[in-house]
Amino acid sequence: GIDGLKPNYEGGRPEKLSKEDLQKLDNMIQEYDEITTDQVHDLILKEFNVEYSMKQVWVILTQKLNYKCKNKMVISK
Repeated sequence: GIDGLKPNYEGGRPEKLSKEDLQKLDNMIQEYDEITTDQVHDLILKEFNVEYSMKQVWVILTQKLNYKCKNKMVISK
């Protein structure tokens, strides 16, 4: 019927970092006076054993954690 024609957007690749992980990362970032996207990349690798591209680190910072980034510097919310 009609319901069979509606798109189903469930699924996709599961997140590498859970909401709890993102909250922990956010708290860790806030402990720094200044931090770069490179340092956040290294922090994610060290603390969560997850390797992201620099582009994905930027997406996490700006879209998931609502930070601003300028010239590799992470600017607080």
